[in-house]
Amino acid sequence: MTNEPQEFADQDIRITFDESLAGRPVEADGGAPVPGGQAGFRTTFKGRLTGRRLAQGDPPWLWLELADLLEAPQDFEHAHVWVDEAYVYFLDEDRR
Repeated sequence: MTNEPQEFADQDIRITFDESLAGRPVEADGGAPVPGGQAGFRTTFKGRLTGRRLAQGDPPWLWLELADLLEAPQDFEHAHVWVDEAYVYFLDEDRR
């Protein structure tokens, strides 16, 4: 069962919960566009995964939700961020 926010109702997005990820500390690379340009830049986030996964499109683009942010871009004002699963680095690898 998914608990999808209303803004995703008309999109090909599936949100699920993975208990094995909840609470794990990670560092994640993110990106953002440069205002007025076509290029972007890399940003870093550190925090704990909530356990929520988002799959968007077909083939799916996979995202993990990050919260309890310890590191974020200076002007980042949100409590949570979705990060591309391919750029998530676990800080507790010995836990596996």
